[in-house]
Amino acid sequence: MKKFALLLAAWLLMSVPLTSSAQGPIHGTGVLTQTRYVKLFGDLENELLSVMEKRDGARLEQLLASTFEVRKANGDVIPRADWMSKISTNPHPELHRAISHLVVYEIGSHAVANFNITSADNKAAKFVVDVWAPENGQWVLRARIESDVP
Repeated sequence: MKKFALLLAAWLLMSVPLTSSAQGPIHGTGVLTQTRYVKLFGDLENELLSVMEKRDGARLEQLLASTFEVRKANGDVIPRADWMSKISTNPHPELHRAISHLVVYEIGSHAVANFNITSADNKAAKFVVDVWAPENGQWVLRARIESDVP
């Protein structure tokens, strides 16, 4: 828990993302480019959404760290097993339509991705922060923090 808190604090203090935000460049009228990490974690986040929609428990097991948990803005904590069970019975496909404003920060050996996820009808949205960690030669999702967007 302490390590997670330190990671989150470090992420919050980071001032330079590894990508330009989807809102445009800070200075001038340059062209946005996709970094290696945005490509890598964009693909992983989209794969995770696809796995959730398909209710592919075997692949979900591979994508989640054994210590994975979800923290909600209201303080609720959902352990890995409970979240996986929830996904297998109710994958919330209405939220799994579009990821936008993806930014990825590298913090030591971990990567922190934050993004918005919006329903197909644009009526539901969440702000998500995912902490990815390398494990046995692949990236696994260590923690997710999510909040509804009004």
